[in-house]
Amino acid sequence: VKHTCAILSYISCIIRNRMEPIMEFVIPVLSRLNCVKIQVMSESANRCMNCLLRNTRCPRRAVQKIFDMGTAKAPAVREKSLDYLTILLRHSPTDLTKRLSTVEELLKPRLTDASGPVRAAARQCFKALAVRWPSRAEYLAADLDPKIKRLLDESEIKSSSIKPPKSFSSHRHAASLDLHTSNVPITRRQKNATNPQMKLASSPKRVTTTGGTWPTPSRTSDSTAETAGKLRKSPGS
Repeated sequence: VKHTCAILSYISCIIRNRMEPIMEFVIPVLSRLNCVKIQVMSESANRCMNCLLRNTRCPRRAVQKIFDMGTAKAPAVREKSLDYLTILLRHSPTDLTKRLSTVEELLKPRLTDASGPVRAAARQCFKALAVRWPSRAEYLAADLDPKIKRLLDESEIKSSSIKPPKSFSSHRHAASLDLHTSNVPITRRQKNATNPQMKLASSPKRVTTTGGTWPTPSRTSDSTAETAGKLRKSPGS
């Protein structure tokens, strides 16, 4: 199951909407796998559903299967149904204009669900509906309890908190790197690398003769043969 879900996710990323004809058969199977107690299978099916809904249009029967999950007895299944509906509203190429009444019928009771995670998922779904169809969200909020409205407003305030843009932080990081590298002192090794004469003078070569080992002069104009000849005469003098 894990490998099959991974293959389906990869195919949906490549062919996208051309995978629509098989979505009618894949979505019901994945929805059933979401209900199993084996964690590896349920998590694989959940990740595959997220990928498929983001990349491929869903036919009518597949969307209806997601709606049916929202009325399941298990709170985890209802929560996943709202998560999938949020993806359909925000990221999916699926058009839900003709199914908005069904979305509202599913979303309204879930805002007052007995499970806390289901209510949180329903608020996220409501915000996605408000971004895409503000008038329908206002119509839905008009019949809600004042406490539910206050929770929706609080979640909206938290989600609209201002954060520094990523580009600004990246530019700031690059600028700090430039300042750091500009203040680094040039070491002696770096100086020798830029000046070959200083490198030769700092590490003189040594020549072994019959009289012993002698360092070569620091002048680069003398050849090695001349230096060795002078050094051979020095022991007998």
